[in-house]
Amino acid sequence: FFAAFRIYVVGGTEKWQKKAAEFFPTMHFLGSEKNFDSSALAQADYVIINTNAVSHACTEKAKNAAPKSAAIIMTSNNNLPLLRQKLLETIQ
Repeated sequence: FFAAFRIYVVGGTEKWQKKAAEFFPTMHFLGSEKNFDSSALAQADYVIINTNAVSHACTEKAKNAAPKSAAIIMTSNNNLPLLRQKLLETIQ
């Protein structure tokens, strides 16, 4: 289902991003450093920002780089099934 959308993830720990990539194989993970390539977000439909283990500067860069049409989903929860539920609620 999620493959129909361009979903990008910024933030969270490296370990969490690896688990999330297995759980959500069609999502794009940009890391947790503020030097990520912000142009990658230009085509995003959804941007998920995990505020755990990420700087305020990285969070702001992701929010500012996302297109106005993209929905931004902020989370501090590392529970992947709950993130899936939150994403489904946002899409519908």
